[in-house]
Amino acid sequence: MQTRKVHIIVQARTNSSRMPGKIIAPLHDGKSFLEVQLNRLKKIDLPIIVATTTNDCDDVIVERCNEIGINCFRGSENNVLNRFIECAVSINAELIVRVCSDNPFIDLDSIEYLVKNYEQEDYLSFAINGTPSILTHYGFFAELVNIRALKKVALSADSQCNEHVTNCIYQNPSRFQTRLIPLHVDEDLPLRCTLDTTADWLLLQNIYQNWYLERIETDFTYIELINFLRTQPNMLRSMDKEIKNNSK
Repeated sequence: MQTRKVHIIVQARTNSSRMPGKIIAPLHDGKSFLEVQLNRLKKIDLPIIVATTTNDCDDVIVERCNEIGINCFRGSENNVLNRFIECAVSINAELIVRVCSDNPFIDLDSIEYLVKNYEQEDYLSFAINGTPSILTHYGFFAELVNIRALKKVALSADSQCNEHVTNCIYQNPSRFQTRLIPLHVDEDLPLRCTLDTTADWLLLQNIYQNWYLERIETDFTYIELINFLRTQPNMLRSMDKEIKNNSK
């Protein structure tokens, strides 16, 4: 496989229903969640592009990306599937590493693992205790998807596919070649490192300031972050509360 045709596409918009503007909220030292995530992703030797919308409110995303040297593509807000397809076509990408911009602590090693272990699947990602990682609250993992599969999904009449992009692929193994790499995480741990609410925001700031700053140069693995959270009962209680209050 030639990695030059693999691109990281970060899905980003500011018009979130639960917490508008969440990804441009400050995480640390004036840097937004989006900027922190993109600067981390730069440590991977893959081209990065942010797929945002044509809405005026998302001009700020383009401005922030320009400031740190990241390209942007603008497309439909509601038809996210078409936005991804058009973005991929514009950069001649055959494989897409799909990253959600509300996951600042995404595991970089896992992205490299997906790319290295790709075997011509339509869809490759992880299953956490049997559940596709995209359906969890962890916020640690990306997805690798073939552009051909996305184009095939676009022919479907199912409008849900337009919003959720990949669920019509991994939920239909009879139509698509999919592979979910099994991972085990202690099911007793209520882990949530994704950004949807103000409570999430404060919690992720706490993790960044009290744990990640010491690892900013070397970065970390999701296992290291989980091991830290095991020692933080107050954080785990907050995560558990947000998991119960929010569906992913």
